Amino acid sequence: MKIPILYLISMLIFSFIGCESGNKIKNIKVSYIDWDIDSPIRIQCNDLKNYQKSLVTIDTSDKTFCRSIAKELRLITEIETTDEPDVRIRLDILFQNDSESILCLGNNEVMEYNGKIVKYNKRLLALIREYIDKEH
Repeated sequence: MKIPILYLISMLIFSFIGCESGNKIKNIKVSYIDWDIDSPIRIQCNDLKNYQKSLVTIDTSDKTFCRSIAKELRLITEIETTDEPDVRIRLDILFQNDSESILCLGNNEVMEYNGKIVKYNKRLLALIREYIDKEH
């Protein structure tokens, strides 16, 4: 019996994301710029730090926030697309086992998780923006 290649790839991705996200989050560094900033080019995940004048960073170990983020990370699925996020928010996530993940979100319909383009999760964005609003 042949297993469809897409199914096999999906299972591998799920296993990777599920294992990493199942590990408890120790700390999250939330870096963000104003959601409404217009830029002449798309801001890539690693380029967000270049917006130092408007970049705000929150370093948190808030257990409720970390658990909520971990729960949503388990739901992330990789998608095939040529789109990339126009990043406004970056999360540097440190897990209890000292592994790290990076999640980047923007104002378009995709997110980037550890260098992979993933389906947009509106609940995840709402959690992050709510936390940002609470802290600043």
